[in-house]
Amino acid sequence: MSENEDVVSDDILISVSEYLNQDIKFIRDKTPRFSADPCHCDSCGVELTFLDFVKTAHATDQHSKKFMSDFFEQSKSMKKEFNTVIICGNCQRAVETYVIYQYVNYCPI
Repeated sequence: MSENEDVVSDDILISVSEYLNQDIKFIRDKTPRFSADPCHCDSCGVELTFLDFVKTAHATDQHSKKFMSDFFEQSKSMKKEFNTVIICGNCQRAVETYVIYQYVNYCPI
């Protein structure tokens, strides 16, 4: 991932904040970056997003909404790469994908 590549759009961050019932400021402060390969659903062709990734983590009991919401409030940075399934937000198909995500906590001066 390059510095600006794969930065999650503000529209998606707002949707994630609403889904987690978390203040958008905490999510923006983490500057989430996300990429998936393949990056589109192999059934309907819709792009797989960070919101789909977050919703899948909750729907498959990998993380509770509270756990994810609490994470965004912490000052911890993280980068992970792994194979996983993302459920398409459009057609609900489970798509095997390789994911890279990164959270960098920037503390404003």
